[in-house]
Amino acid sequence: MPFPNHPGKHDAPTYLTPESIADTSVDTDTAIPESVILCYQPDFFEHVVETYAGAAIDLFTESAQFYRLSETDGRVGVLGAFGIGAPATAVCMERLIVHGTDTFCIVGGCGGIGRNVTRLKPVVCDRAIRDEGVSHHYLPSGTYISASAPLVDQLETSLDTAGFEYKTGPSWTIDALFRETIPEIKRYRDEGVLTVEMEAAAVFAIAEYRGVDAAALFCPFDLVMADGWESKQEPTVDGLRDLLVPARNALLSYSR
Repeated sequence: MPFPNHPGKHDAPTYLTPESIADTSVDTDTAIPESVILCYQPDFFEHVVETYAGAAIDLFTESAQFYRLSETDGRVGVLGAFGIGAPATAVCMERLIVHGTDTFCIVGGCGGIGRNVTRLKPVVCDRAIRDEGVSHHYLPSGTYISASAPLVDQLETSLDTAGFEYKTGPSWTIDALFRETIPEIKRYRDEGVLTVEMEAAAVFAIAEYRGVDAAALFCPFDLVMADGWESKQEPTVDGLRDLLVPARNALLSYSR
């Protein structure tokens, strides 16, 4: 069975568009940042709000929280509390793109695959295995989808400047947490895949489809191994708090 099921889907018109549900009450010229950090860990989002000057943006009427960083002249915002996984991310990205956001960066936790990475050492994701569903509804099916290479370069430069040790490489995006099988883990470990998470492939595919830019900066909290599991021991904010500044600086320096 092909995926998606309907042939020719990618060239077909869409029934519901993000433009049709855009919030017309928002002053997009002043309110919506051009760059947005996607934040999945609640304690990290709380840390950002408590630590960095900014202002809340009332864009989504649901539970999502949107925070514009003041010291960026309003150019960078952080989106949190919108859920996890590719579908929730896709809805938020589409709505932000309509309002003018053109650059996205995940800053979040992940699993490290085998011993390919070290716990709590940052990983810049330059491409992702498309083992979720969302990306295949935006682009024809394929094994990998790439991040925006110039934005990946900018993240690396920012991390170098800040003195971080990090790795750059692929991630495995899968939206079935309890179906990460042993053969898959062994295969991707041996292929040099660094991380496993639930969103990157969708974020990169939506960015390519909509003509915007996206990358991802991960912190491996635990290690997923074929013969065991090295679980996280620290609060998630401990691994992420130091990544906000290099991600913010990369977005500020980035020129599309």
